[in-house]
Amino acid sequence: MALNEVTKRSPDWDSRTVIPVVMVTGFLGSGKTTLIARQLDQHEEDRLAVLVHDLGEENIDVAYLQGGEHVSLASDKRIRSVSSGPLTTSHLEQLTEELDALSQQEPPPASIVIESSGAADVTSLVRQLQTAGSLWQLISVVTVLDTSLLGHYSKDPMIAPLLERQASVASLLVLNKWDRATRAERAEANRYVRAVCRVSGAAVSRTKFGRIRPAELLRRRSVPELLAGGDENVSTAIASIHLKERRPFHPQRLERWLGKDWPGIVRVKGFIWLATDMQGVYVLDAAGPQREVGLEGTWYAAVADRELKDDPEVQRLLAGHQWGDRRQALTVIGTSSGVTAAKDDLHAALLSDEEMAEGPELWNDYPDPLTPQFS
Repeated sequence: MALNEVTKRSPDWDSRTVIPVVMVTGFLGSGKTTLIARQLDQHEEDRLAVLVHDLGEENIDVAYLQGGEHVSLASDKRIRSVSSGPLTTSHLEQLTEELDALSQQEPPPASIVIESSGAADVTSLVRQLQTAGSLWQLISVVTVLDTSLLGHYSKDPMIAPLLERQASVASLLVLNKWDRATRAERAEANRYVRAVCRVSGAAVSRTKFGRIRPAELLRRRSVPELLAGGDENVSTAIASIHLKERRPFHPQRLERWLGKDWPGIVRVKGFIWLATDMQGVYVLDAAGPQREVGLEGTWYAAVADRELKDDPEVQRLLAGHQWGDRRQALTVIGTSSGVTAAKDDLHAALLSDEEMAEGPELWNDYPDPLTPQFS
């Protein structure tokens, strides 16, 4: 069903009162979260709300969007999340309920952006958004593509079908990371989106670091006609593991893993705890050959009591464990064999029982090729 058909069936729709909704989709690591975070920075408080669906057991993208000096997954009234995992019927219903709740806030947001998981059943999600809601209306679907990896992904039998579905529903195709791509990669990406646009009529924008003007992102655009049937089986080849450990990584062993080949791995994302730094929360972010470790913030357990937020979520994270909120919260996505191998490698990079017994004073002396760049 096309968007204009929904509008015709809803004669009471009033553009002055119904909140416009834009869905942002795209494959894992394309830059969706960075793009949306920049939109939040450019909008006045409460004018833009965000609803996030993530594959990880801890919604890492929500924490990225909330920002701040310390890391917490506590709720922000502008940012909500849908339960993790594949988008089942119950998840779709929860998503529309969250949209209704956001729309009824006082004051209501001027616009709502939905960030879908990079492995989500995007067709069923678009259908749900086109047929539900009286307080809000889907006005556009934005698909973010990694220019440097698009040519490679479009030939991968595991990824290509999902990528094609995400591109085919787009009102706007965003070729992100344009600056990172070679001339050949740009040419291949241009050929791909031209073929998509001949069918869908989508607009195209080329960006770096997710920089796109709010007016461009939030513009009302026609949503392409959806093909009959769904894509329920498109992402069945994609598996994931979630590393949730209360012990730190040995930085040298983790660095060795970062330098290895990762057959079958398409995405690694999350927060990590390094044995040589009891203060800093680090982020591991990898998509294809691009692998980055960054310093994100400070563990609440390293903050003086008088500076802690009076927040139930913060207290929950701190309570009941020797190391407070220090932990690994890492999601690895790829083939079943790929993520199984990665899980074994990551467990080997964690401190052993003997190393844990040595304590932070000795951990501080471990060889560390990762954190010196942040000091």
